[in-house]
Amino acid sequence: APGFGAIATTRTAEQVLRAATSRTGQEVSLSALPPGPRARWKVLLRGAVWPIGAALAAFALLLVGPTAVAHPTHVAVVVMGIGGIWAAAGQRVARRFQAALAAPLGIRATRIADPTRIDLATLEQWTMAAGSADEPTAALARAALARARVAPSDLADHLRHDDPAVRAALFEQLARSPDRSVRAELRAATLIEEDDRAFGLGLEAMAIAGDDAALARGASRGELSRELAAIARSAELTLHGGAGLDAELVALCARDPVWAIALLRSRGSELDAAATLRTAAATPVARPGALAAIAAIGPTSTLAILGDALVAGEAAAQAAIAGLDDAGAIHLATHVVTLGAPARLAIARALAGTPAGAPTVAALLADGDGEVASAALRTALAVARGGGALPAAPIAAAYAGALAALSAHLDARDAAAAPDATWTACAATELEIATRGCVARLLWAAAVEAVIAGRDATVFAATARRLVAGRDADRRRALDVVQELQSGRTAALAALERWIVPPRPDVRADAPGSRAPLTTILAALALHDPWLAALGRGELAASEPVLAALRRPALFATTPGPALASLAVAAERITVDGVVFSAGDVGDSMFVVAAGALHAVRDGDPPRLIEVGGVVGELAVLSLADRAVRAATVTSVGPTELIVIRRADFATAARRAPELLLGLSATLAGWLAANRPDLLG
Repeated sequence: APGFGAIATTRTAEQVLRAATSRTGQEVSLSALPPGPRARWKVLLRGAVWPIGAALAAFALLLVGPTAVAHPTHVAVVVMGIGGIWAAAGQRVARRFQAALAAPLGIRATRIADPTRIDLATLEQWTMAAGSADEPTAALARAALARARVAPSDLADHLRHDDPAVRAALFEQLARSPDRSVRAELRAATLIEEDDRAFGLGLEAMAIAGDDAALARGASRGELSRELAAIARSAELTLHGGAGLDAELVALCARDPVWAIALLRSRGSELDAAATLRTAAATPVARPGALAAIAAIGPTSTLAILGDALVAGEAAAQAAIAGLDDAGAIHLATHVVTLGAPARLAIARALAGTPAGAPTVAALLADGDGEVASAALRTALAVARGGGALPAAPIAAAYAGALAALSAHLDARDAAAAPDATWTACAATELEIATRGCVARLLWAAAVEAVIAGRDATVFAATARRLVAGRDADRRRALDVVQELQSGRTAALAALERWIVPPRPDVRADAPGSRAPLTTILAALALHDPWLAALGRGELAASEPVLAALRRPALFATTPGPALASLAVAAERITVDGVVFSAGDVGDSMFVVAAGALHAVRDGDPPRLIEVGGVVGELAVLSLADRAVRAATVTSVGPTELIVIRRADFATAARRAPELLLGLSATLAGWLAANRPDLLG
């Protein structure tokens, strides 16, 4: 007994000392003590819980020792039982401890049901709604059926429904998800279908599935219906080819993009797909279908059309990405690297509600552009939670890339804080914002890993927000939560702890006591953020004054640097001495005060002074009209320097950084409140 006691005491002391001098011990210096002794208790518990268990096991061994030799099997069963109970209790305590850490941050773990999985009763309700006489209701139900992961066999079971509108809706869905397993049911239902619209959709579904059994009946019925004749012609060309494929592809892009994609997949080698898709994209009525076909199967030479449409913010281009099926996502994943960064960024965001887009998302996770990779991680989280299958390797690579980017930014931050640093104030500010973005990117990668592993990512998402934008106390608590969630990720935890403490100008994580030359640090940073590296080298000095002026308003405070830089390049810098605009004037620009001040006067309200960093004319860039009417008269207080941002330039920047629209809307909402009557057109 004394021997076992000595072993247990020594083990306990060793564990406590190890914990007190390890990473966990660093939390003590990051926590407010008192009144927050949580971290100290955490050290003691971590160091004591397992030795106490060992001591209890030793005591139990003393008690059962005399019988252990006589009944070894019984002892083995008891030991395994105690081990199972101990493991279950440890997991339960760990979850409770994690919840206690997260509680001060207002984080609650929630279980969200997968909205794309529907039961039989819901399927029947949606099927009935899809055949509704009310077109908006029917369209919504058809869209829900298309997005839900409904087995084609479940849809085929309803093909004998009495309502022809319901049968038509089901034929339409089967055309969008062809499956050989239901070919017999589809063929039988189509051959006996009497309703013209339902028969046409059934013929389309059969043609896309590669079944020509209904062609003869389609040709016969087409003699009495022009619409059925066109469908029969399209089915014949899809199944057997022939003259007129190019014209048929353009017609299908205008009439039925899903069928156009199917025609390209079955007969693409027989037509000049690139030229035909360019022709269709140049035809307004066929352009949406052409963009969908380019995204799903179009030749590489046509991807530039899709990329330009995405950068321009065309709704049809975004819908083409969101509507990708499995084969289309694989095709786009292979060729997405040929598009520019703005187009890849738009694709990453557009795929958020598309579980089938997982292959493309996986390809974007390793993107060399930080903005694209961050957007892909957010989309990957949405795709994974929606039931999309993401491979583990790209997620792990994204995590490693996020960690490498954060480390490179931290090295640059330490270098910028050195007494001999040549970084300008503007570059240092952009470095700070970019580093926060890297922290968020790392935590989003961890959240995606959690979902892939079957865990709830809510805590990761909430912690990311608190760690990046919270108060200092909340950031420390958030780091504590991350350390619990990321147990074993020593490199990531070291990087996060390094970020939360002040910069260390003369210390690098990989070489204590030394700092690499600035050129080496900037070269490493350029691998992850070329724009920021160029700013640090002084190559963008000409744009820094406008960039620094745009950072002052809260509206632009968190906008990613490259997006704000593009806005700064497009903006115009002017000096005014007098009236900027008058109430009732029309305009399409907003103004940021870079130097000086403005007076704004609105009928019935006292004058308002707008100083450096203030903004006027926001409504003009949000207005849907070509030229918005000014609501106030704005004059300068002496010579005043203004930055002019036109609506088109703001819209381009907002497509790259959607938070601009949210920030501007929030600003206007505050002005419209009862206590803020100073709306300034």
